[in-house]
Amino acid sequence: MNSQLITKTNVMKTKKIFNCIVPLIFITINLSAQRNFNSPDYKQEYLDITKMLVIHTDSAELYYIRSEKIIVLIGVKSLDLSYNDAINDITKAISLDSTKAKYYNRRATYLQKIEHDKSQIIIDLTKAIELEPENGEWYNNRAGFLYQNEEKEKACLDWKKGAELNYLPCKRALQTFCR
Repeated sequence: MNSQLITKTNVMKTKKIFNCIVPLIFITINLSAQRNFNSPDYKQEYLDITKMLVIHTDSAELYYIRSEKIIVLIGVKSLDLSYNDAINDITKAISLDSTKAKYYNRRATYLQKIEHDKSQIIIDLTKAIELEPENGEWYNNRAGFLYQNEEKEKACLDWKKGAELNYLPCKRALQTFCR
């Protein structure tokens, strides 16, 4: 009986330690990722991904990641990168995996930067919503684009839907812009 009590006590202590350590591991990983994002090695990370794509030509996620690196590196003269390079990569990612809402959302963001055809931007933002209709962020992004393009009624409908999904930025936008 005594050994069972000790075992139960040890299990409880182990669970408490585990519950404390796991969040710390995630925090450390996130801080590390943020540090790398702003590091001088960011250019090297882009180059490494480019090398990996020579071998893994069918990796949608690698194209997605490289497109994000390109955006950060625009303006680095030695690389001569542009939004079009990022758009090409994210379009390649979509052609390899058309089931990821984040790919369509990201391409819409890049297309807005170069003031691309509005209809393609709406198509991509709408596709993201179709793929993940419970994601308030996608409604918020489309609403913001619609609002900027003077389609307030449609924007307010999207912000309302995002607010119903408890997405806080939609709730705030609904209160601010849709009175």
